[in-house]
Amino acid sequence: MSTPHQTIISPLSVPYQSYMPKTPCYAPDQTQERFLYLFRGQIVIWTPDLDSLSKIFSGLVENPSLASFPRRIILSPRRRDSMKDTAELFASLDALKVRLDAHCPLSPDVVSQIREDMRIRFTYHSNAIEGNTLTMSETKAVLADGITIGGKSLREHLEAVGHSHAIDYLEALVQRDEALTERTLREIHNLILRNIDGANAGTYRRMNVLISGAGHIPPPAERVPERMDAFFQWYGAARDRMHPVEFAARVHADFVNILHPFKDGNGRTARLIMNFELMRAGFPTVIIPVESRPAYYQNLDVIATQGNYSPFIIQIAELAKQGFAPLLGPC
Repeated sequence: MSTPHQTIISPLSVPYQSYMPKTPCYAPDQTQERFLYLFRGQIVIWTPDLDSLSKIFSGLVENPSLASFPRRIILSPRRRDSMKDTAELFASLDALKVRLDAHCPLSPDVVSQIREDMRIRFTYHSNAIEGNTLTMSETKAVLADGITIGGKSLREHLEAVGHSHAIDYLEALVQRDEALTERTLREIHNLILRNIDGANAGTYRRMNVLISGAGHIPPPAERVPERMDAFFQWYGAARDRMHPVEFAARVHADFVNILHPFKDGNGRTARLIMNFELMRAGFPTVIIPVESRPAYYQNLDVIATQGNYSPFIIQIAELAKQGFAPLLGPC
């Protein structure tokens, strides 16, 4: 079923004249178990059958309806058991995005309430995942009221304040329509840690590290700069080749798994830059609940040990769907 401003397309038949820029279109091919989607002027094929790629490619290129279509075609193999789930999730997210874009404007008071609620919940859950013991109500008291919580460490208070400042910084970057750069990444990390560990805030680690409970080892410290260069090269090339939610999830996963460039604060930084990409694309903030920490860590480890991003992408996409609820209420 198509949604407003969307065109469902099928393999070898793409009505170019009805294409809406920046509006993804998906078509499951149930018999061939392939998915084709149109996104930001590109045709993307997902298929687990590498032998069929050349045949699909030839059929698309030879199709007359593609004569004036941008000619960047990306062939992306996907695991058969997850293609349908991810394609349907992306389609439902895009339908929600269309509804949100067409929704009546929220009042300034409502927007302010939603932003404050997001700030508190995001800060609480992201810090709790890392072991911070402030409760949700205590986090609110620290951020909204400036209250010091008895029995809680100074570090835990500073973690809450630093994370909140980092959210402010992300929102300012989005307002200026800036992309993530090495400079802005370091500043995000600096805001998280500068009042806790100033010597390492915004500075790549100078020691090797292990990730407790993970089945992989991050690169040695001396390779972090070159890995970061490679990450930003990929970042610049990949953003327009993926659905925004998939891209945001990949940014998070690759940063924290493949790179782990800082001594501390990598998880919080990863969740912040993931949400930065979602904000830039007009999607709601994804808050990973501390209660989902075991599945979250397991999905990240599957990426690092098996190269399978699908479980993590699906987890993030499901959370993104939940994020639309407070934004699509009655006018």
